[in-house]
This record gives sequence, structure tokens and C-alpha cells, in this order.
Amino acid sequence: MEFAVNYSPALAELVRAGQVGLERFKCPAWPDLIAEAGALLPVYVHFPLEVGWGLGSAYHSERKQAVDLEWLADLLAASGTPLVNTHLMPPAAAYPSIPLDSRDPRHIQQVLDAALCDLEPLIHRFGAQQITVENCIGDYGQLRLSVLPEIFHRLLDETGCGFLFDQSHARLAARKLGLDERAYSLSLPMQRLREMHITGLQEIAGQWLERLLAAGDTDGIGRTMAGQTLDHFPMLPADWPELAWAMENIRSGAWQTPWVIAFEYGGVGGFFQAITDREVLREQVPHMAGLIHKI
Repeated sequence: MEFAVNYSPALAELVRAGQVGLERFKCPAWPDLIAEAGALLPVYVHFPLEVGWGLGSAYHSERKQAVDLEWLADLLAASGTPLVNTHLMPPAAAYPSIPLDSRDPRHIQQVLDAALCDLEPLIHRFGAQQITVENCIGDYGQLRLSVLPEIFHRLLDETGCGFLFDQSHARLAARKLGLDERAYSLSLPMQRLREMHITGLQEIAGQWLERLLAAGDTDGIGRTMAGQTLDHFPMLPADWPELAWAMENIRSGAWQTPWVIAFEYGGVGGFFQAITDREVLREQVPHMAGLIHKI
């Protein structure tokens, strides 16, 4: 099991100085950045692919079109990335007849069928064992049924794909559903766990809101989400016990061991760059690496 962190120039400086240790940088699907990061450490790519649109293909959210499988295959090979990740994110706009908060079994089946259709070309090209589906928050214009554990179990059982567990997403989704955070996580398909993401949860306020606005707030997150709790922040005291709990589930064998656990803090461009703090990385990356490597 490897430990990875979002690539950022600040993190690269710390790695060069020997102040933090990790196995890989986690990078967006940007070839120039992958080359820059890969000159220092091995990398792996996190792809901006969504399923649940019903396009008959995964949706490339940065290019706003169906994914090019040749582009995907080339980037996998060039970067040494072992898995193709996708996000279950059915947009409400694609389902005008489904209410945003619906849990109707017929609507669940409709979205499940669409996601199966979108995954099929990826499975045919790369094999189900090389594909993962990540749990999201069920917000930002997505149908809320996309966070129900039932749909993940059925989707992965029917396809044989793996599970990318984002613990911060699970915690936020549980809050929206009015459920206990740990109970919700335990209800997800951890027997298919292949990759895990972790971050702190913080409110977009104070220094963070100031940073976003000072940097131009190019993603619009500061303007639209001020006062809301979001992931991708540094760990707070309340976040560390949740990580320790997850590590114990992996250590005990209750959950499958993922190939990588990634700290999704810091990065390049927009929101990620605005909140990157070198001192946070210097303090938190070694502590997190220690918890993970104890397993």
C-alpha cells in the first residue's frame, strides 16, 4: 500500500529537501504537470471522468465531452497509472423527470442503467479490474440518490469494478442524509476497496475565504460556497480520529487493502493552489505517512 499526496510546487520543495516522504504524487490529467512531477517521484493520474450521464461513455468533465479512449490509454501508459478512476455523478439536468431528492427504486434503476452503460466501453477496453468508481457528495447539481449505498453495491456487483473510497465525501454525504458518518462508510462496498482519498473538512470562511478571493476565486468556490463545509482542506483535530479508524479497519482486514491512500490537499490551479500552505504540508504529511505505514 502506497502513500500519495496531491502534487504542488510547495510539496515538491519539501520532497527535495527531505522534509517529507511519500511514494507518489497524485496529479490531474495534465501531461506537462505529470512530466514535471514525474521528474522527482513516481506519479499517478486522477482522471476527471464521470459516469451516470447515460452517454454510453464516461464523461470528461474538463473537455466537456465523452472521453477519448486512446488519449486515456496513452496517459495511463506514459504515467504508469494502474487504474482508471471514475466518479458516480449523475447530473440532475440529464434527468428532468427525476426529482432532485428522489429515492424511488425506479429512478435508482434508471441511473444505475445509465452508469452501467457509461462504464461499458471502459470495461471492454481496460477490464473491470482496472476500473474504479468513486463516491461523491450528491451535491452541485447531482441527483442525491447517487450517494445511496445501494447503488454502489449494485453497480460494482454487476460490473466487477473496484471502489474508490473518498472518506471526506462519505462524511459529507452522511451529514446530508442525516446519518452517522462511520455507519454510512461501513455501508459502502469496502470489500471492493482499491483506492482511498482523505482530507480535512473545513468551513469556507476566515483565512480560507480570504485566500480564495485574493487569488481571484477563479473556480467561483468562494463566492458560491462561503460558509459551507468542504473537503480538500488541511486536517483538523476532529479529522485525525476518522483516519485512524479507517486505518484500523484496513489493518484488521474488515476492509480490503487499497493500493494507494492519497492526501488530497494542495495542488495547482484555482482553489487547490489558493489554499496550499507549505507549513501545513510539512507538518501533516509526515504524520499521515506514519499512520498509514504502520499498517
